[in-house]
Amino acid sequence: MQGRRFLLLLGSLFALYVPSTHGGISFTWLDEPINMTRWPGPYSADLDLDANGFVDFILQTENLVFEIVPQTGNAVLAWPYPPPDAGSLVIQPAAGQSIGETPLPGSTWWEDESLFSAWNNIGSIGIWVPPNEAGYFGIRFTIDSGSHYGWVYLDNSWGAAGGGDILGWAYETTPYTSILAGAVPEPSTLVLLGIGSLVVLARIRRKYR
Repeated sequence: MQGRRFLLLLGSLFALYVPSTHGGISFTWLDEPINMTRWPGPYSADLDLDANGFVDFILQTENLVFEIVPQTGNAVLAWPYPPPDAGSLVIQPAAGQSIGETPLPGSTWWEDESLFSAWNNIGSIGIWVPPNEAGYFGIRFTIDSGSHYGWVYLDNSWGAAGGGDILGWAYETTPYTSILAGAVPEPSTLVLLGIGSLVVLARIRRKYR
C-alpha cells in the first residue's frame, strides 16, 4: 500500500507539468499538506488561494463526511444530485482537461457546499474514493471583481471516504481565462519547479519506506 501510494504521488507530480497556453499561472505547492483525515471531527480548514487575507473556500470534515464550501461568489466544478435531492459531488477533471467558463459535460459551477466523499451504512459515497482517490478538482474564485479559474490537488490514497490531503493548487492570473488541470508556470520557472518536485519526491519516498 505504501509503495502504491508513492507511485500515485509520483505520477501526480509529473502530471503537474502540463503546459499552459493562456495568460499567467500562480502556483502553490505546500510544504505541509492540509490534512483533512481527522475522524470523527469536526474539523475545518480555510483555503486562501491568492494569499490576500480573504478565505476563498472552506474544507470541512465530520463523521467521515468531507466537503468543500465555496465562499460568496466562488464555485467548485461538481455534478448536481438528481432531483429531488439537493447537493452535488465534486468532480475530478483529468490532467490536461480545460477548466474554464464552460463546465465539463454533466457538471456545473456549484456555489454551495459540495461533497468529496462520505461513508454511511451502505458504503462510500462520492468520487474521491478508490480508484479515483487522488487528482485535481476545478475551482472558480474572485479577485478584484474578476473570476479566476484554477485547480487544487487532493490526495486520498489511504482510500477511506471522508478525508484526504490538499497538496497544492494553481490558478490563472488573467481573469476569465481557462486553465488546464495540472498546468504550472512555464518555461524557465518550470525548471525550478522540477528541482523542487525532486526534493518533495525524496521526502515522500523517505516517509513511505
